[in-house]
Amino acid sequence: FMIKVVKERPTNINEDILNICVGTHNGIFHCDEVVAISILSILMKKVGNIFVIRSRDLRFLEKNTDLLVDIGGGEFDHHQKGGNGKRENGIEYASAGLVWKEFGNRLISTFADNMLSLEEISSIANIVDQNIIQSVDMEDNGQLVSSHPFQFITSFLPSWNKESNYDEKFEQCVNVVSMTLENMIESYVSLYLAKKEISSRKSKFYIFFKQKKYTNTSEKFEEYLHSRGFNCIQTRNVLVKDFYRPVKQSENVLQVFLFGENRIAAN
Repeated sequence: FMIKVVKERPTNINEDILNICVGTHNGIFHCDEVVAISILSILMKKVGNIFVIRSRDLRFLEKNTDLLVDIGGGEFDHHQKGGNGKRENGIEYASAGLVWKEFGNRLISTFADNMLSLEEISSIANIVDQNIIQSVDMEDNGQLVSSHPFQFITSFLPSWNKESNYDEKFEQCVNVVSMTLENMIESYVSLYLAKKEISSRKSKFYIFFKQKKYTNTSEKFEEYLHSRGFNCIQTRNVLVKDFYRPVKQSENVLQVFLFGENRIAAN
């Protein structure tokens, strides 16, 4: 499981892996604590389990959990007098932003496979904050926001004419948001790596072209390159008129451009 809502800290668990217990308030849930706990859920996915206790009993939560989110007036709460800080652009932190500020870089690094520097990881974390987390915080703090990717969270709240099981709905909601947020973060990291790769190729490789007699099909073009001792960087993807796209019927292409390590003389 990604997260499990429980009434108290579990005792019959696998102690060989990391298990953390997060406390938050019960009753109606909001986007900020859902997203905050989803961030923790993604971070814990490969290393252990995350349990959530929902209660208004602060003493009970402090005794039975490892950290509190959106309750208690601590590091990951923003309900204390005066709030809990704001960003340089003036947007105040809610629990989602507070958790992201602490764990965002660490989470981005799990997607990077040691391909990014600390500065680049921080840059991506800032992009995610600007495009996703800030709007969640703004909504919860009553600041004007047009939309954000997790407005569907309210659809998980129990219907008025059915038995209200908020814990069950909260668990379902966090697991869905966790999967959605994970895919979004992966997309941001992937896009950053793609831009980095293209930038690297532009600075590392020459650009040249071949007339269409070598480009009846992408496979034949690749065979031609190999026959000339050329290491084909792109496989069935070439740079055509400044856009990356597959070339299926390259007889319609006047010129085909490709990045490569060696110049090939045009025939």
